[in-house]
Amino acid sequence: MSWVEDRLEILNLIARYSHAADDGSPEDYAACFTPDGEFHGRVGMPDEVKIVGQSALLKFAGAAAARRGAVQNRHIQTNTMIVEQTETTAHAKTYLLVMQTRGANPPEPGLTSVYDDQLVKTDNGWRIRIRRALPDRKGVLRPPVAEAKP
Repeated sequence: MSWVEDRLEILNLIARYSHAADDGSPEDYAACFTPDGEFHGRVGMPDEVKIVGQSALLKFAGAAAARRGAVQNRHIQTNTMIVEQTETTAHAKTYLLVMQTRGANPPEPGLTSVYDDQLVKTDNGWRIRIRRALPDRKGVLRPPVAEAKP
């Protein structure tokens, strides 16, 4: 695989992560990480967490999806820069903006952060080894508001 193909796969991995987190797909979320992958941070949560291993990441993503329920009220938007890339490792930084809707109100910013990622090339493609979530300020995402029935 060429350097450019690797880079495109890395960018696609980061996009897949956002879609899995938004869509409430715990299996797809955990699959973005290596088997011993780690998430460190506090993005949208009251306390900092350190989650290690795909099974713990799967449980974490499942709990987050359950808290949101059937209401899809947010979308993660990112802008990624690959800082360093070798044949088997990469370091990426991603600006994060989470937009939320609450009821019939227009979307509003929920939070902003930076993801600092250490990525590795595995037999199954590029995966996140360590993701550090560095929020711009402490805060939590507000829960969704159920739409009023007509």
